[in-house]
Amino acid sequence: MTGPTAIRLDWAIKQSFLEYVSGLDDGEISAAEPATVTGLGPFSFTAEADQRLDIATGFGVLRFRGRAVVSGHFGMMSVTITDPWVQIDGDGAALTIPDPDRDPASGKRIEIVRLAVEEPFAPQGFTGIPSTLTVEAIGVFNGQYQSGTEMDPVTIVFATP
Repeated sequence: MTGPTAIRLDWAIKQSFLEYVSGLDDGEISAAEPATVTGLGPFSFTAEADQRLDIATGFGVLRFRGRAVVSGHFGMMSVTITDPWVQIDGDGAALTIPDPDRDPASGKRIEIVRLAVEEPFAPQGFTGIPSTLTVEAIGVFNGQYQSGTEMDPVTIVFATP
């Protein structure tokens, strides 16, 4: 049995990072449709059509679309989060993105953060899911954050019945 339909994922990545970038002369915080961002976040990514979790287990993959870009230092620093997915299974939950070191056609994804989904499945969504950076994502942040660094919480919004 499937649960309600996911409609949006909200994530500010790491607020202190966005604040730092916004203070740079050439700092840029932007989003490409269908993602959006206002000010210092969060970024909002739109769900692909009919994204649901199994209501009995809470497991599944929720696919979202859009691109978040944070850049500065005259091109020396650039972080891009594209088409995030939330994967929830027996091993826990993770937010994944296409591997930035591979051809997008490869379909290879990396875990960018692990999500601490401790509450049972909530029909209205998950609010404020704690997230921690993974080893695979250190390069995405140019080595500025280590594995296990606490990132901003993730929120997943579902359509109301």
